[in-house]
Amino acid sequence: MLFKEEWRSKSLESEEKGMYLINDKVLFIPKERVLVNYSLKSNRKQNIIKLRKTASRLLYLLLTKFEEDFVSADYILYEVWDSYGLSSSEQALRRSINRVNTILREMDVDDNAIVKVDRKGYKINNVKKIFPCVLCELYAKCKAL
Repeated sequence: MLFKEEWRSKSLESEEKGMYLINDKVLFIPKERVLVNYSLKSNRKQNIIKLRKTASRLLYLLLTKFEEDFVSADYILYEVWDSYGLSSSEQALRRSINRVNTILREMDVDDNAIVKVDRKGYKINNVKKIFPCVLCELYAKCKAL
């Protein structure tokens, strides 16, 4: 467990932002805060969803730690809320986890992509990190047109 002083030095802002593939069909581009469903089998009318800042920070934190057994709730609360001057609570965390899971379900990701681990914390499943983020740059250029 990291102490809060150490947490800030390892904050989300200092992390290098690549791109993540969730469930082999949804890309998360942290720099743009967007989820992109590129599955050809999708029946969705909208294949790109921009996340709110808090939801994006939450998802990004879980994605950067996907190889770990879990991310503690205290660590999430500090990194996603407290370090940004926002009020944190277990209820806010559960609500945000549910919101992100709902969005992922709408994008054809399996139910409960983010799961609670034995009252210790949370984990996201079926993730791959993609580097370098050429598609991130391509998305940004297309968006600018």
